[in-house]
Amino acid sequence: MEYQDIEGDFAEDIQFAITHKLLSGIGKKMFGSNRGITLSELLDAFGVLSGIDLNKTRNYETWAKGNGIVGHVITSVFAPDRVLTRQEIAAIMVGYAHLTGFSLPEIYTETTFTDGDHIAGYEKAAIKIIQKAGVMNGKDEGIFDPTAKVTRAEISQILHRYIMLTIFPESIGKE
Repeated sequence: MEYQDIEGDFAEDIQFAITHKLLSGIGKKMFGSNRGITLSELLDAFGVLSGIDLNKTRNYETWAKGNGIVGHVITSVFAPDRVLTRQEIAAIMVGYAHLTGFSLPEIYTETTFTDGDHIAGYEKAAIKIIQKAGVMNGKDEGIFDPTAKVTRAEISQILHRYIMLTIFPESIGKE
């Protein structure tokens, strides 16, 4: 299916996510590239990667908390339709890697982000791990922007990098 809003820097990543059924459009003609990614959408993608149809059972909370994917991020009310922040995505990605038994490699040197004092406790370690693996990077001017919402285009890139890292680890860092 061709969506009208797939272009620019994330086009290849979005196409990868669509092709592998990690994400789908928000309508017949729109992918929703600039819309925030929700917890349920990310967990659906993990379900696809894990061979579990969470969308069919709507069993997000039990699966995600029971497998330690979100327990450190979602400590109160489980809100599957809430848009996730960059620091939450980092922690959830590290939690998913742990669940699958994948050890994220240290490919890059650690970046000291100028807004590091704004990163929440647990997420500091997760951001360090995910950044050193090359799955997530900082933004311009040395910031991580921990509380910024993650778009569907950005999560497409993060998932693409993560999957490529698990299958072809030599592909990371060759961009």
